[in-house]
Amino acid sequence: MHKGSYTRDQAVEIVGINAIQELEALTFTPTSRIQDSGDDTTDDGASLDAVTIPDGLACVVSAFCYLTPDQVQTMYDRDGDGSDIDWAIEGYEIA
Repeated sequence: MHKGSYTRDQAVEIVGINAIQELEALTFTPTSRIQDSGDDTTDDGASLDAVTIPDGLACVVSAFCYLTPDQVQTMYDRDGDGSDIDWAIEGYEIA
């Protein structure tokens, strides 16, 4: 099952555009975690800790991308940093 309960627009409504833009500018970390839903993608992500939302509470905001086995292999065959991967964010989590 893919992580990311919120769309970008929903995440912006909750934490604000500045936090989302800061999150999207981070380097995503490959995790190599295989999905438990049976597809062969791995989840990769980035998180911002202690984001203060408009009501004054602090939260963690995460963004998730999913890579196919071919994308993962390409990344490791090159330099392993993922700079040549299209990191299309598919969902956000706020906790």
